Amino acid sequence: MHVQELLIYPVKSCAGIKVQEALVTKYGLALPSNPRIFDRRWMIVKDGRHQSQRFLSRMALIQPSFVKDGLCLQAPNMPDLHISINPLPKELMQCYFWDDPVLGLRYDDNVSHWLRTFFEMEDKLDLVVFDDQKFEGRLCKNCEVPNIARDGDVVAYHDMSPDCWREIEVGEVKLTWITACIRCLVPTVDPESGIKDPSQEPWKTLRSYRLKPDTYRDKALFGIDLAPTDADKTRNVFGTIRVGDPIRVIKDEPNFWEKKGL
Repeated sequence: MHVQELLIYPVKSCAGIKVQEALVTKYGLALPSNPRIFDRRWMIVKDGRHQSQRFLSRMALIQPSFVKDGLCLQAPNMPDLHISINPLPKELMQCYFWDDPVLGLRYDDNVSHWLRTFFEMEDKLDLVVFDDQKFEGRLCKNCEVPNIARDGDVVAYHDMSPDCWREIEVGEVKLTWITACIRCLVPTVDPESGIKDPSQEPWKTLRSYRLKPDTYRDKALFGIDLAPTDADKTRNVFGTIRVGDPIRVIKDEPNFWEKKGL
């Protein structure tokens, strides 16, 4: 098995950016040329609460790209929006990711206006960016979209082998299983149109055969969440992963689906 695709999602729940290589950091995948640009560092909020494609399906149409000092956001029928990694003035904003409080730096009203115009909303929407310090002790484990795709993931729809992986090595980086990935309704959003599938596919099909109710109740499982394997919690960077890198399974749990509990 090899890494087929690498993606970084700098703005939570917006479109991803394909890259040929990425740093594995304690915050997620990061851009090698600018490690300050890492996965889900930016977030769209409404009244301080995080937004995702569950609530605003057209977020799928916002395409970030990397620029020298931050990001450029592009969306249909909208002017390009350039986002510096250092918003001015530095206005702190209390935000909530689900029920977890976190402080972010809010961008000015021009950014808010761009978001409201695109989503055709009167409600106040803000874009926030998080300082490295705001992430101390926090490791995002609930990813809704894959950062690493292996050979065959698209066609091997019924392949359950990754469910059993407990420790793997991708190129030079070792990763440890955290939990099975619980699938929400985000995969029902067509990334090309930003419209939810009215029949709730593929979520409905996943629920027909990807349930483990003794542990995950009525939640469909697809994919796994991993974190760097390292006892040194002071490290920021754990290595580099590249497209084409081999994926080697070090430890597995073949009876995952038969086993009761974790």
